Amino acid sequence: MTRPIAPITSSRSLVLHAWVDGAIKNNGNKDGSGIAIGGVGGVYATADGEVLADLQERFKGTTAEVTNNRMELLAAILALESLPGLFDNLDEVDVVSVHSDSAYVVNGINKHIGAWIDRNWHTRAGAPVKNQDLWERLDAISGSNALPSVEFVKTSGHKGIELNERADILATQAVRGEWLDDDFEFEGEEEVEEEE
Repeated sequence: MTRPIAPITSSRSLVLHAWVDGAIKNNGNKDGSGIAIGGVGGVYATADGEVLADLQERFKGTTAEVTNNRMELLAAILALESLPGLFDNLDEVDVVSVHSDSAYVVNGINKHIGAWIDRNWHTRAGAPVKNQDLWERLDAISGSNALPSVEFVKTSGHKGIELNERADILATQAVRGEWLDDDFEFEGEEEVEEEE
């Protein structure tokens, strides 16, 4: 679910920032139930930090289907897939900068995906690439002609970076089934789980 807060307004070249994060409860089947609940959060903002929209989604499935890495990937995917329907003037944006605290996502898309594709979705060691379905989806949307140029930037997690913390809280709330409302304060929320 996306919630627009403000329109993109600019008469100059523009970078749209998407801060994304994933969260999960029962990663690795810690409680033995075989069921996991995941959430993704995203924040769209201008370069000066003006929040334009928020993104939240909740997922429930087996612990094989809902993992922390899959939630991190889905956060980036959904943030990009939601852009065309969310912003009418996306053609004015030059670059979408996706910020993630997941080294798995940022290194995968920036450093490894080309080699995985060349090796028919196998790692250097010959093992199948995990989460191939989501990597293919992220690769397709980040190279789509429907979007401006897309870049992926690694950010530090849990270091007080305001928009990264906001994305984390949105993901954590989604896991709990709590949804953002207009009076929500982004301070002092507890973490669900963060694993890579």
